[in-house]
Amino acid sequence: MEVATVRARSARPVDDLLAAVKQLPPSDLRKFRLEFAAWSGQKPKSHEGSFGGTSDEALLACIRENSTLPTGDQRLFNRLRRKRQAETLTASEEQRLQALWRRVERMNVARLEALAEMSGRRGMDIRTLMQLLGLAENRDAF
Repeated sequence: MEVATVRARSARPVDDLLAAVKQLPPSDLRKFRLEFAAWSGQKPKSHEGSFGGTSDEALLACIRENSTLPTGDQRLFNRLRRKRQAETLTASEEQRLQALWRRVERMNVARLEALAEMSGRRGMDIRTLMQLLGLAENRDAF
C-alpha cells in the first residue's frame, strides 16, 4: 500500500487510507490487520490463517461474501471464459480474465479458511457444515 502517494494527493490521508482498506478482500484485510498490529506494537488477536475470537456470524458472512462474484463481474467472467474457449479473446481481455481469476482464487481461500475454522469449532467435516448452512456442494459460483 502506498501511503506516501495517498498523502501527496490528499489533504485527508487518513480518510483516503481508510477508504482503501475498506475495499480490501477479506484475506488481504486480515493480513493488513496483522501487519498494522505488528507495526503499531499491538498484539494481534489471531495469527495468520486463524479466525481466533471471530464469531460464527462473522465467519458465515465471510463465507457468503466470498461465495460469488457481484453479478456484473460474474457476467463478465463468464463471457471472457466463453471467449477464451472460442479462442477469440483479445490481449486486454486476457489480462482482465486473469485479474478476475486471481480475485476468485483469493475469494476461494478466504471462504475455505472460514469454512475450515467453523467446521473445526463444530467438530464436523466441511461437507456436512456446508449442507447444514444450506450451501450447495457443487455450486457453479465462479
